[in-house]
Amino acid sequence: MSNRLLFIFLITASSAFAQDKGMFIVTRDYRIRSFPEKTTIVLDWKALQMQGDFDVTDNNFGKRLTKKIVDNNGDNQPDQVVIDYVFESNEQLYSFSVKPNSKLINFSAANTTADPRLKVTYLTSKTDITNWPDKIIESVMSFYPAPDKYDYETAFFLTGMFSRYQQTKNQSYYNYIKKWADRFIDSHGTLDPKYYKVDEYRLDNLLPGRIFLSLYEVTKDPRYKGAAQQLRQQLQYQPRTSDGGYWYQQTYPYQVWLDGAYMSDVFSMQYAKVFNEPAMFKDAMQQVKLVHEHNGSTETGLLFHGWDESGSLAWANEDTGASPEYWSRGIGWYYMTLLDCIDYVPLESLDRKELGMMFRELTKPVQKFEDPKTGLWYQLINKSYEPRNWIETSSSAMFAYCFAKGHNEGILDKTFLDAAQKVFVSLQSDYIFFDGQGRLYFDGTAKINAQGDLDYYLSSERTVNDFKGLGALLYLSMELD
Repeated sequence: MSNRLLFIFLITASSAFAQDKGMFIVTRDYRIRSFPEKTTIVLDWKALQMQGDFDVTDNNFGKRLTKKIVDNNGDNQPDQVVIDYVFESNEQLYSFSVKPNSKLINFSAANTTADPRLKVTYLTSKTDITNWPDKIIESVMSFYPAPDKYDYETAFFLTGMFSRYQQTKNQSYYNYIKKWADRFIDSHGTLDPKYYKVDEYRLDNLLPGRIFLSLYEVTKDPRYKGAAQQLRQQLQYQPRTSDGGYWYQQTYPYQVWLDGAYMSDVFSMQYAKVFNEPAMFKDAMQQVKLVHEHNGSTETGLLFHGWDESGSLAWANEDTGASPEYWSRGIGWYYMTLLDCIDYVPLESLDRKELGMMFRELTKPVQKFEDPKTGLWYQLINKSYEPRNWIETSSSAMFAYCFAKGHNEGILDKTFLDAAQKVFVSLQSDYIFFDGQGRLYFDGTAKINAQGDLDYYLSSERTVNDFKGLGALLYLSMELD
């Protein structure tokens, strides 16, 4: 047997001792990220920690890739892995998974120079994390030392982070949140019009108001009260459907989206409690009911992502006005709305009981459509049979958070806490990895936030360390902590 064949045999035979899966990140470290953009990704064999041949998958778009294993110096040992690749979006981070296969290695002799603009980060899994909430937060603070976007994604994460601050009194968490909030308001609490344009009437713009409310409760700083009041005023003039439901935004007339319930109604409930405005409780509760009425399905118990009162849009059902698909994260937003609103409803209120009842009713179909193999949920929750469907991690974390909190609040029984723990273990096993600095990466979060048909949802891009996914994971980890 030749040395080359002996090496191939040994490397294949010992593959059982290699890591059974891995992940690497390619960072496009340049400002103008055009697409489609052809490039060549060069990986260091030793850094991959693979001992045999393996398959590579582009996690952003779910595609299996072709690779070359390169022996640079003719010593019958692999030195590089080369992938000819095309970036198909402007995302800065692309994630790739590697998994051993049983094939023999075929070497290529070509020596390839890496694109100097690309940074490759090799990730591994960990099983020794004991404090998940703080690991998530500290990783985010390292990745994004000064977040500068006024958007619902960042606010979603920071709201969870503020809850962790209240538990730990970690001053660095408070300072991080406060620095973000202060970026967007002046000395009078007026929101900077560069970031917040009231005439857009975007419900997404309201979620940051929860941060201003929380900071006001701690500091009594009138600036934060003023910012929250400015957002509250938007709702007074928010365009509405004929029965009073909020339009999702000015450019989406007559449309009610599941996402909008979380963005607006939890803020409204929190505002109503902080400033004792019973009328806001009443309006927010009405919004929750209207979403259920128009987006809900009596056939499945689930909710369609959107509803168009005008019935004029291509995606709207001509009879009901509902969109055609059950999108997991949309349902996750509404599921969280029902539960998180309860935190602010007075104990003696009948609305509290009604929210709990609606929450329990939605729990049934959510539990029904959990994938029995992975314990997680698909992008389109009820279509696991579709070959292009894929596990979506932000919604999986949202559902598990609701299971855990539902139990902790006395709404659901112990079996749901156990189910939530199993979801977290599944996410940890397949979608959470760490770099050499111990920083956490959470993969598999849908990038989209729009309405569409089946092809739109199933062909959508997935992202790593998206605040929507990280926020949901943080919420879940705190309920399990």
